[in-house]
Amino acid sequence: MICFYIKSTRVSISIWFFALISVCILLRQDSFLIETGVFIAAHEVGHLSAMLLCKKRVESVSLFTGRLEIKPCTNLLTNREAFIILISGSSVNLLLAVLFSALQMKNEMLINLMLGIFNLLPAGELDGGRIFRLLLESKLSENIANAITLALSFLISVILMSFGFLILFKSVMNPTLLIIGIYIFVTTIKNIRYTN
Repeated sequence: MICFYIKSTRVSISIWFFALISVCILLRQDSFLIETGVFIAAHEVGHLSAMLLCKKRVESVSLFTGRLEIKPCTNLLTNREAFIILISGSSVNLLLAVLFSALQMKNEMLINLMLGIFNLLPAGELDGGRIFRLLLESKLSENIANAITLALSFLISVILMSFGFLILFKSVMNPTLLIIGIYIFVTTIKNIRYTN
C-alpha cells in the first residue's frame, strides 16, 4: 500500500490496483473497465459532494483493487448526515442509469444500475450494509445491530455465491456474481475479527 497525505487527508493506493490495470490491459478489456471506473468515480463523487454539503472533513481516500473509498471523519457525523452521505453514491449511479436509459445507451445504463443496486445491498461494508446497521443502531444496541448485520451479510454472500456457481457452470462462464458473493463474505469475516 502506497500512503501519503494531502493536507490532513490520508491517501492510500493498493499495489494490487496497478496489478489489476496491467491484467486488464493485457486482456484488452480497457473500454469496459474505463467506463466502469468512471462510474465508480461518479459514485464516490456523490459521497464526496454530500460530505462537502454537510461541511464534513474527508479523513481518507483509498484506491483498492476494484474500488475507490472516501471516508469522512465519522466521529463528527450525526446519523442523518451519515445516512445522506451513504445514500448519495448509489443515488448518483441510479440517476445516471435513468439518464443513460433516456439516451438509449444500454451498456452505460446497465453498469450504473448494477453499481447502484450492488452498493445498496444490506451486507458487509457496502453502503447498504452501513445504512442497514445505522438504522438498526437507532432502535437496538450496537452489539445486536452488528450481530444482525453480520448474519444478513453471511446469508446474502452465501446466496450470491450459490447463484454465482450456478451461473458460472451453467451458462456463459461469467464469474461476476460469484466474485461479489466472495467479496461480501470476506468483508463480513473481516468485520467479525474487527468487532471481537
